Amino acid sequence: MLAATLAFFLALAGLVVPLAVAADGPAGILKVRSNVEGAEVWVDGAALGVTPLTKYLAAGVHQIRVVADRHDPFVRRVEIVADKTLDVQASLSPGGGTVEFSGPPGARLVMDGTDRGPLPIRLPAPSAGPHPWRVEAPKFEPAEGMVDFVAGKNYLVDVPMMSSRGIVVVESSPAGAAVKLDGADVGVTPLRLADIEPGRHVVLLTHPEAAGVLRVIDTTDGSRGEVRASLPSSGGTLDITTGSPDALVFLDGTRVGEGTHVTLGPLEKGRWKLQIRIGERQIIDTVAVPVRGTVALRVSGDLLVERKPLVQRWGFWAIVGGAAVASGATTAAVVVATAPEPPPTGDTVVELP
Repeated sequence: MLAATLAFFLALAGLVVPLAVAADGPAGILKVRSNVEGAEVWVDGAALGVTPLTKYLAAGVHQIRVVADRHDPFVRRVEIVADKTLDVQASLSPGGGTVEFSGPPGARLVMDGTDRGPLPIRLPAPSAGPHPWRVEAPKFEPAEGMVDFVAGKNYLVDVPMMSSRGIVVVESSPAGAAVKLDGADVGVTPLRLADIEPGRHVVLLTHPEAAGVLRVIDTTDGSRGEVRASLPSSGGTLDITTGSPDALVFLDGTRVGEGTHVTLGPLEKGRWKLQIRIGERQIIDTVAVPVRGTVALRVSGDLLVERKPLVQRWGFWAIVGGAAVASGATTAAVVVATAPEPPPTGDTVVELP
């Protein structure tokens, strides 16, 4: 009853807000005076009024900011004690204006294209007019804005930043590439995805006018996943004969085809992990994709073997060699000179294409 009566008389005097402000927990009283009448008072980023000011505040640590045009801000961290009064005398010095930025830990400010350092930061006001800024922080999406400065003014920019958790951005050159994320079609570049579960993800990009590429991203720590790929103009092709209509074909964990025959490409030059599942049977191998041309593969039992071009098969050379004998020694010499390697000793197995 006594506290309510006290709050009533203080409110009549214009000194304090109603006691209900402190109803959520222990509170104390903050009094702020300044050498500049009518200076604005901010507490924890919220405007509370002008000096002289008396307010109830929840017990604990708070940041006090007192500002007036053509004066440097007065900023202090203070502790409010329950049922106690804290007097703050804010002495403001003449100044030409400032700009302050606050944001999450680790954030950095870039203003007018120049890195100004980590937040929180206070800078002398730049020249009058618009000035662009950008704030970046680990595990947060970048934030951008513009401040239109007026000479002598003080500005406070509290930068709200959205978490990067679940964000995946995919860009390609040329644009318009189809995107598979962990085997699922998710759109075409440029592409921004949200609500993607953090972890390891495989991104496959394919384009009708370029070779496909595959990239792996890891967002386990909650950071943003980014793929920026330049698709080569040419690439090699994988021609795979599985021999089973139930076969499933995967590249580096991404499902890319099914059935008895699967053609993939063109693909970026490099080594790709090829996986084929046929029922409970699984064949895994690493294949080298050339800059151009086709690598023909087939499933043989539990193995993946390469089907060589016709001119590299011993059956072909056995047949051509026989024809060369019939047509003369000169032709035979040409055949021997152009064969891929010396014929094997012993029986010759003829494999017809």
